[in-house]
Amino acid sequence: MPTRLTIAAPNLFPVQAFFNAVGNADFVRMVDHLTRGIGYTSDEAHCSFPSDLDPGEESFAGIRFALFEDQVILNREQLRAFLTEAIAAYVATHPSDRQLLDQYLGRDIPM
Repeated sequence: MPTRLTIAAPNLFPVQAFFNAVGNADFVRMVDHLTRGIGYTSDEAHCSFPSDLDPGEESFAGIRFALFEDQVILNREQLRAFLTEAIAAYVATHPSDRQLLDQYLGRDIPM
């Protein structure tokens, strides 16, 4: 499992776990999903948007990261900051994907 993020704040551990759980083979696809407002799951780490909810599920405002029962809600700017950091770590070893990832990061992330 790659280490792309190290976050000191314990309440943000689900965010760190999510970005570190996504394998290199799936990283570009995950960034594409998140920047289009589509949730993504890797192992037990989840990122979801309100539009991902099934009818009857409890709504939330923002982007939810969850690892088992632990969860945290981020706003769009926080998500973009963590994506930027994770992308920087990824392209350090996969520079050929930089242009595509920069294009994805330039999207206006829907909520």
